[in-house]
Amino acid sequence: MLIGKVETLSRYPVKSLLGEFLEAADIDKRGVRGDRLHAISNQQGKFGSGKNTRRFRKIEGLLHLSAQFNSDTLLITFPSGESHNSDHQDINQKLSTELGQAVTLTKETDVPHFDDGSVHIITSADLEQLKLELPESQIDIRRFRANILIDTDSLSRDLLGKTLRIRETELAIVEETRRCRMIGLAQAALNNDPKILEMVAKQNNHNFGVYATVVRPGLINVGDSISIV
Repeated sequence: MLIGKVETLSRYPVKSLLGEFLEAADIDKRGVRGDRLHAISNQQGKFGSGKNTRRFRKIEGLLHLSAQFNSDTLLITFPSGESHNSDHQDINQKLSTELGQAVTLTKETDVPHFDDGSVHIITSADLEQLKLELPESQIDIRRFRANILIDTDSLSRDLLGKTLRIRETELAIVEETRRCRMIGLAQAALNNDPKILEMVAKQNNHNFGVYATVVRPGLINVGDSISIV
């Protein structure tokens, strides 16, 4: 059954930094290739995030930085507009100075950088519902850091338990995405807006979007049709 199409594809090469929009995404068993492959680690080995948990530590200023892949080279851009490859000899010092504490750019090994599921999905219906409740807020897909935005009339939570097919790729929707303060923080052209998290908490118990696991890898493109297996 056809339910919609791929509206946008996104990747975040460094967890909790701004990322990049893609025209096509290679989905492997881990998720979108290169997504959250790196993280910012503090001196205790905790990964920088917008929240404190067993694995993560809140580090202010992460959304002032962005990360993109130039071919296979990771490029980090600072608020000044200055950009450096991840293998720059002073990259950790530059990040530490920018973030106000000693940090290290860390590539994923045996400890995953994902919060929970490997592929994060939001639907256009999710965004429209939130816009209706908060007409004066900047409701933008960039706030929610999803890998796939689906253009559909279905709310993402209505897809729980289903498997989506995009070309040859199959994704099993396994759980809702629990949200933290990060969705309301200022970034790029988006202002600080704590009302967004407050409304998500009111609407659906802090959940917005869903996580999926990869059943069958493949290449997907913006504009591809999406059906339920």
